[in-house]
Amino acid sequence: MLDFLEKDRKHRNYYKVKNFDKNAPITSEVILVTKAYKECDIDAWVDHYLNWCGFNHIIIDNGTTCCNIQEKFNGNDKVSVIEMPSKFFNMQQYFYNRFANNNIKYTYQFFCDDDEYLWFDKTKYSNINDYLKHLNDNDIYQFGVPRVNISYESSCVPETRQSSMIDECKYVSEDYYKEVLVSIKPFIHTAIKTQISNIVFSYPHFINNYNIILPNNSEFNPKVDGTKVKYKVSDSDIKLFHYYHRSLEEWNEKMNRTRIDCLPTMKYKDYPTGKSIEYPKNEYTKLLNPFNR
Repeated sequence: MLDFLEKDRKHRNYYKVKNFDKNAPITSEVILVTKAYKECDIDAWVDHYLNWCGFNHIIIDNGTTCCNIQEKFNGNDKVSVIEMPSKFFNMQQYFYNRFANNNIKYTYQFFCDDDEYLWFDKTKYSNINDYLKHLNDNDIYQFGVPRVNISYESSCVPETRQSSMIDECKYVSEDYYKEVLVSIKPFIHTAIKTQISNIVFSYPHFINNYNIILPNNSEFNPKVDGTKVKYKVSDSDIKLFHYYHRSLEEWNEKMNRTRIDCLPTMKYKDYPTGKSIEYPKNEYTKLLNPFNR
């Protein structure tokens, strides 16, 4: 889908980039500020981004109840663990800003959650830096990856689960094969900092006043278009799988916990309305199993 050679590159030069060597080796970092419910999910997530994708570095928070993340990755120089404050307004946005503005080492950063797994066509690109080189060569400084839900088949949901989400969830809905509104999350180039004095994120993790290039070469302006874009995710060489994976036990915990991306006093709204916690109905009927686990 990266048909850059047939596209006029001049429109990509929104700014004259300063103090950045385009010929330097491409490096990448993924940042996770969220909550994991199972230790097996943390293990699978870190393994995926370091070994399957090939990111150079991970930043991950220690704010989870499943295990001690700091202790787990102690001595791993590819994983940096941060301590989150117990209460902070817009905690997730604050830390994303902090890391983006302080980045001087990695060409691109990617911000996502522990239930989101990046996929790209490994028959075309050996690792994520190989893919990102195409963006860098074509002056693409914010690149949006379309996101699609993946889950259990139909409404089959366990009371509890023991294995990781990517082991259990292998089904998508019909929307995966249609052009529908989907959310996107961007890669952010460190060169943006030379043009914007302070990187400011808006929901969900867009940079204000900066157009995003999508995998089909189209442009997306979140200020104009909101937070979703019409896209046929199945056609893309890169996508983000969001695992709608939780057991009933985990949904109950999620609905009653304090959110990390808004006021500490706010809670997730009960879903559905009423006192009982039920798993949301879904139409996940198409077997996909993207990572062939």
